[in-house]
Amino acid sequence: MRINERVLCPQQVLQVLKPNGRCLVIETAPRGGLGALFSQRSLDRTYVAYGGAEGALKAEGFRAVRQLAERQGKRYIEGMK
Repeated sequence: MRINERVLCPQQVLQVLKPNGRCLVIETAPRGGLGALFSQRSLDRTYVAYGGAEGALKAEGFRAVRQLAERQGKRYIEGMK
């Protein structure tokens, strides 16, 4: 996703979500250990430095933002309106 889309997406979700509604974000998890050295995947370092999906949801006003799980190279993050 481009930077402007990463900002616009949580804003639009927050607008259409019912009160106390939940948003689930699934994103690629950064690899650790030797896998990180040899990985072909490229992550946006700026996005990761600002907290990834958790940081984006918190910045747009979501409450109770938390990581639900990390499995098979994916992170599952939830936030409430």
